[in-house]
Amino acid sequence: MTPHDRLFRSVFAQPDQAAPQLRYALPAVLARRLQWPTLSPENATWVDAQLRERVADLLFSVRTARSTAHVRLLFEHQSTSPPDLPLRLLGYSVRGWEAQHAERTPLSPLIPVVVFNGASWTAPRRFGAMLAGSRRILRSSRPYVPDTSYVLVDLNQVDPRGMHLRGQGEVALLLLKHARDGELWERFASLDGVRRAVEESGLAALEQLVRYVGFIEREGPPPGTLAQLERRVGRDVMSEVKSWGEQLLEQGLERGREQGLQRERALVERLLASRFGPLPDEARARLAAADADTLEAWAERILVAPSLDDV
Repeated sequence: MTPHDRLFRSVFAQPDQAAPQLRYALPAVLARRLQWPTLSPENATWVDAQLRERVADLLFSVRTARSTAHVRLLFEHQSTSPPDLPLRLLGYSVRGWEAQHAERTPLSPLIPVVVFNGASWTAPRRFGAMLAGSRRILRSSRPYVPDTSYVLVDLNQVDPRGMHLRGQGEVALLLLKHARDGELWERFASLDGVRRAVEESGLAALEQLVRYVGFIEREGPPPGTLAQLERRVGRDVMSEVKSWGEQLLEQGLERGREQGLQRERALVERLLASRFGPLPDEARARLAAADADTLEAWAERILVAPSLDDV
């Protein structure tokens, strides 16, 4: 699961965050016929015939107006454009209906909603587009073949600030929208929704957002950003943000140190193999456990040592 997926799931698993986003995404004629205060999460894990778990991002159920019937909404996030997405979504729908049928409950309409924050959406929009055959064959077989579609929210094409979302949901979508643009800390600090996220959902909501930005940027917030954030959320809240930022900075430094050590190990291994031939398992194990000082000493001895044991 990517950091984008984790942010999406953690924020929009909450019905009060998901409801305005789903209401915005669905066609108006359908959205008006749903009782949004009844939106509730459902289990999004089904087991197929080969006993493999199939897990959707998020699944909700909502009652229809003037009725006890329900509509199910499958809420997906994508950072890429999977060419098999219509088939996968159809599979989720079928397994969901099979589960309802096994429980002897009426089958509910299931509508997939996909939120995309990648570069360009290229996946087929309908299942029928995946089928091979001449136009005449496809046209004549249309009444007998599923041709399901899905609702697409392409963040490249929309501004989340116009969706009437709650603060945390608005900021989360804006961060997803601009995750690849760089300077995400500066953008985060400039968002009006940050204050609303704290007021509506508390410090836990802000921590999720701060940690996501820190993971994407791989560093804590720069000083200028901290000052800008403090003006938005207040000094008391900023003491917590600075603490999270320090943790993120230390985690980033630790990742950097480990990555540098791995590169140094790989270089020493290539040099040893070039000089002495394929390395035995014992030598590989010692390389994997070596610290930076040991690797540096070995690198200095490789060119003059007569054998691997002398290194």
